Amino acid sequence: MLSILDMSIVEVSLTTPSLRKKPSLHQTLLCLSKRSPVFHDKISREDLSRIILHIQGCRGKYFKTVPSAGATYPIEVYIASSGNIFPLPKGLYRYISCKGKLVQVADEGVTEDYLLIAAVYERTIRVYGPRGYMYVREEVGHLLQNLALSLVSHGLYYEYTLEPSLKVPKGKPEAKVKVYRADRICSEELEGMSLDEIIVRRRSIRSFQKRPLSLRKIIDVLKWSLQESPNKYFTVFGSKACSISLYVVVANVEGLEEGIYYFNTDRGSLELVKRGSFSRKLYESALMQDCVLKAPANIVIAGSRNELVDYIAGAVGQNIYLNSTAQGLGTVAVGAFYDEEVADVLGTDMKPLYIMPIGVPIVSLERVKYRV
Repeated sequence: MLSILDMSIVEVSLTTPSLRKKPSLHQTLLCLSKRSPVFHDKISREDLSRIILHIQGCRGKYFKTVPSAGATYPIEVYIASSGNIFPLPKGLYRYISCKGKLVQVADEGVTEDYLLIAAVYERTIRVYGPRGYMYVREEVGHLLQNLALSLVSHGLYYEYTLEPSLKVPKGKPEAKVKVYRADRICSEELEGMSLDEIIVRRRSIRSFQKRPLSLRKIIDVLKWSLQESPNKYFTVFGSKACSISLYVVVANVEGLEEGIYYFNTDRGSLELVKRGSFSRKLYESALMQDCVLKAPANIVIAGSRNELVDYIAGAVGQNIYLNSTAQGLGTVAVGAFYDEEVADVLGTDMKPLYIMPIGVPIVSLERVKYRV
């Protein structure tokens, strides 16, 4: 049983980590699907700082490496160290965001190494009302996906539990991610922009160039964001992601007529569902947000009607962000829309979870100054 301290007794300073040239995003995703880390190695203080950068580090002046509805940032991150994996004295630590330090909040009862993701729902609810609960669960999914990729890229693997029965000083525990050294490594090697670079460059894009979207690029984004075959799942949730479907509302994509398409994961192809122009109807269903109307295509994530799919949609949405960045494309996760109207546009009984406009961004996706 953890004994929560009234006052911190240990503070650990983090370093600003370097960005590695390898592994690539696709290599890490493929190894994630094989449930094997890229390599084995001891975790250094810089590695720990980099893992934290990946899941809750700061980009520029105001933003973080994981997107948040209205930049409300409800997530609190804790790290438990038994002294076996993380280079920390035994205890439970709270990450102080953007301050470069961990503060010990418990010193007894820690017998394993894990990260605990908690949420202060009020930060988002006070802005978005009850819909904010879905936004927070989706944000947890975004973070868990980045964390899974980060752990795999640092030679570790994990087991996750949603809504664990644990006590922390701030926030409601949403996910516990137990970390361990795997007994095998992934032999896959794929070239491309590094995972580190993509995580730091990723940003929400709402303005797009007036040019057609490459069909090849959008297919690659879809494939690497969800699954390539019945046995290759590219999110932290593995086969549970089968509860998610991807639709694309096409306005200006090379080689495709306007219409609504369903992404067939078995074939890796887009299948026409409805012919015609539906961007304006989708735009009206999404509270008339310009990015939805002006994007050459909109990816719509839909799923079964339960809370678990909110987390899964966040993980898939994070993959869409990362894979779009790797392709030189931009996107943004839009969660404000009328659910039944969007479902009617798509012609589905599933619950719409995200609309993600995608296209060539007006601004360049350059690396920005980052810190932990």
